[in-house]
Amino acid sequence: MYVCRKTSCAFTGTPHPRHRSTEKIHFLFFFHREKRDKMSAPPPDARYVPVSTGKETNDKLHETKLKIADVQETIRGNMESAMNRGEQLTILESKSADLSESSNVFQKKSKRLLCQQRWNAMRPVLIGLLLLLILILILYFALR
Repeated sequence: MYVCRKTSCAFTGTPHPRHRSTEKIHFLFFFHREKRDKMSAPPPDARYVPVSTGKETNDKLHETKLKIADVQETIRGNMESAMNRGEQLTILESKSADLSESSNVFQKKSKRLLCQQRWNAMRPVLIGLLLLLILILILYFALR
């Protein structure tokens, strides 16, 4: 049987089977004053607000309810503006898709127009070369 060696504990007990080799656990663990106090004690940085009764409590409660209502209204406004932004984003997305499609159409039409301009610029030169070739052939066969 293990005996508690702490001066504040008067209980004795057997160790827990899993902790037999490492530490002594009391049979009446939850009645052990130091361990019980450590388990139930609030963290050292916890802040306690003193409880008051009467009119101060009602005023503070009313004040807290007003603050909560204000925060709820702020959250509702933020959610509404977020939804509006979402709608605006979908509109912007559809406009950008339309712009992308129209830019592709513009690019294809501009390539076609460029080819037509080149053909229009080269046509007189090609006609002149063809007439020159025909003239050379006529002269070649006539003088032969």
